[in-house]
Amino acid sequence: MNSWPRNKFGFQAPGLLRFEWLFHAFGTIDSEVPPGPLASVRQVHSASVIRAASAGVQGEGDALITAAPDLFLGIRTADCFPVLIADRRT
Repeated sequence: MNSWPRNKFGFQAPGLLRFEWLFHAFGTIDSEVPPGPLASVRQVHSASVIRAASAGVQGEGDALITAAPDLFLGIRTADCFPVLIADRRT
């Protein structure tokens, strides 16, 4: 990740920076949380995908999706590789 730019929120994937509408960061323990409403899950290893419509802990699951344009999604990982999928239409 040495070639990935970093800001106060974490590392940013170079290939995703071209999407001006997509704020993203892969944070570390010393990263700041973005200002604004944040949805998260209590992560459990499962096939559960939680749809978030508002801020706060949404339940237990292993994935989080939203169609809310101004809602940040926060996922913590330990032994899993984080995956980010974005769709500008939804």
